Amino acid sequence: MPRPVPLQALQRHPRATLALAALAMVGGYAWLIPWHARHGDPVPDWTLALDLLVVLPLLAWWLQPAPRGRGALFAALAVALAGIWVGAWLLPEENKIVWRWLEPLRWAVVGALLALQLLVMASALRQLVTVLRLRRHAAAPGPLESELHALLAAQGERLGRLTGRPLGAALPWLQLEARMWLYALAPRRLLDTPPPAGEQAFYVHRQGQNLSNQMGFVVLVGVEIPVLHVLLHLWAGPLVASVVTTLSVWGWLFLWADARATRWRAVGLDATALRLRHGLVTDLAVPREAIVAARPHRGATPARATGRLRCAGQGRANLQLVLRPGTRLATLTGEREVREIFLGIDEPERLLRALNLPGDPAA
Repeated sequence: MPRPVPLQALQRHPRATLALAALAMVGGYAWLIPWHARHGDPVPDWTLALDLLVVLPLLAWWLQPAPRGRGALFAALAVALAGIWVGAWLLPEENKIVWRWLEPLRWAVVGALLALQLLVMASALRQLVTVLRLRRHAAAPGPLESELHALLAAQGERLGRLTGRPLGAALPWLQLEARMWLYALAPRRLLDTPPPAGEQAFYVHRQGQNLSNQMGFVVLVGVEIPVLHVLLHLWAGPLVASVVTTLSVWGWLFLWADARATRWRAVGLDATALRLRHGLVTDLAVPREAIVAARPHRGATPARATGRLRCAGQGRANLQLVLRPGTRLATLTGEREVREIFLGIDEPERLLRALNLPGDPAA
């Protein structure tokens, strides 16, 4: 007989456990509700409310690491609010009794997400203003992005103490949001700064016409937004048009910031690490001792694969870095094992000379 799965094993993989439980529950109801409707016996909506608003939130709370504090309660509340949306989508109108009282709470989800986005935006802008004020009195100010990251990390520690859980994996996402507003709004004179002392800068905007390709997308999306707004206003009404246009403008701002970051963010190399800053999203440090080989790459950028990291933007990778087996890097989505990195850079030969590594790890 197969051995039962220990409960501790489920807690070691909380996201996968919660996702599988939610998929099984929602999939079961998605099949059960139409089946009962065809046989004239509707499923009572209180059972769906019990599962989505009590069982799943309790599971989300239990899966949080001990001691469970306010962070676990926030996770359970988020699952319950998401369950209200799922239940409103699953149930036909004639079957809704309990859900008629719950559906108005759906807008609490929208309000919470909007408030969170506005809070992050306001925090990023406030930190940007703080950094600009500090730079007035600094004799040799460092890169604006580094100072912004440091202030956000300090603010994240205070927020972690307030909620009872450190931000952890959420901090890189907050820093990404801050970078977006920084590169979208900051003037060029604040972005065109020398690298920190002891770090060599390698830019990425010319390789494979990276920046030109990105600016083409920025122009196309910008032209499309007003046309799409008018069409949606006529076809679906002003509310749908306003929501879609707002999301489209945010997406356009992200593309615009990504293009500017491609121009002004540089890959850095110092005595300890290779700082991979590529576009707006990529921001990680590769220890120099983890790089065992570096060689030019010709041809198309390889496809995605396990253990492979690609940093080429809208250009083309022209450099391959081979990492020591077992190397784990802290990426935006969490720590992962990386064996090789394909990098698109303007001056690959200069970076190869600076790394001073063999071209073949077997050599």
